[in-house]
Amino acid sequence: MAFLFLAACTAKLPVVKVEGGLLQGVPSEDPSVIVFKGIPYAAPPVGELRLQPPQDVIPWDGVRECSAFSSIAPQPGSARGTFYGEEFYWMPQPEQSEDCLYLNVWAPAKAVGKKGAALPVAMWIHGGAFVNGYGFEVSMDGDKWAGKDVILVTINYRLGENAAGNLNILDQIKALEWINKNIAQFGGDPSNVTIFGQSAGGMSVRTLLISPLAKGLFAKAIIQSGGGMGLDQLGSILTSAPQVDGSVVPEPFDQAVMDGTIADIPIMTGYTSDDLPFFKEESVGAFCALRDSLGTAPVYEYEFTRDLPGEDKDVPDILPGAFHSAELWYVFGTLGRSWRPFTEEDYALSEEMVSAWSDFCKTGSPGWPEYPFKKVF
Repeated sequence: MAFLFLAACTAKLPVVKVEGGLLQGVPSEDPSVIVFKGIPYAAPPVGELRLQPPQDVIPWDGVRECSAFSSIAPQPGSARGTFYGEEFYWMPQPEQSEDCLYLNVWAPAKAVGKKGAALPVAMWIHGGAFVNGYGFEVSMDGDKWAGKDVILVTINYRLGENAAGNLNILDQIKALEWINKNIAQFGGDPSNVTIFGQSAGGMSVRTLLISPLAKGLFAKAIIQSGGGMGLDQLGSILTSAPQVDGSVVPEPFDQAVMDGTIADIPIMTGYTSDDLPFFKEESVGAFCALRDSLGTAPVYEYEFTRDLPGEDKDVPDILPGAFHSAELWYVFGTLGRSWRPFTEEDYALSEEMVSAWSDFCKTGSPGWPEYPFKKVF
């Protein structure tokens, strides 16, 4: 990955000091937002560090200009020619490298460099069945979130065979540790971090909720199409899915919920109406009902029902309705990047969802009643 080192005295944009050295961001598509792309949160997991737990960042000299996204974790070839390829991966695939442990930060320009700003922070964990994906896919962007005064962090983590032994979860924990140590430099509040993810990212959130190594690193959690109860067997058959190993994941998720060892924090969880069967109402509802019966921190349920427009487009094996992952365009407010003929109704729905997600990050409530109420979008 190419990056540019500049002298701090010539910088016109804010320069922040983080673990490892100095960083300079660039204006985002929204000029009121500064984005820092490709920040290392761990040492490159190559050479002697290959297939090892993530280690501390290697310091650099000068000012690192964060104007380009990093390489992504090695993964299978192009998805072009498939439905999901045409939906989310139609741009040229980024360079792949085992040197992939980088994150990206979107923050309001007015907050960068101001430790006292204490804005809420959200860390996004991408999906992809633990073998695909990255933190800056076309649907993922932080401008709308920063416009709501929430700092958005997206991460890459190791995938597939490079993530064996829960290295993917250890990477995510390392990113959370980096956020706790450094996010105040961007105007963020390290005591108010929300983790959220979709599909494999949602399953990762479930794992972080029960991992003792992640305890105290986040204050709220959102599980999007990542399921609830009864998915432990599914996790055991997905390549590189988190496994019980006694340290990172000491017990199955279902048992942790019943034992009360899951983090006692506000949780929002939901699914799409045409989601994968094991991520839908039976699994999510069972989790919400149990959490509610235990008298723990609040749990909020939602269902995304919007049938995405454009089913008449000539796309291979096009999925109808509110398919698995359909809500991503709305949650990040990136509808304008899609080929779909989104309407004013869609943009209004996206605004409603960005507001709900960001409100949850701020207050622990998305703006609707706790379970057994279910919000339908």
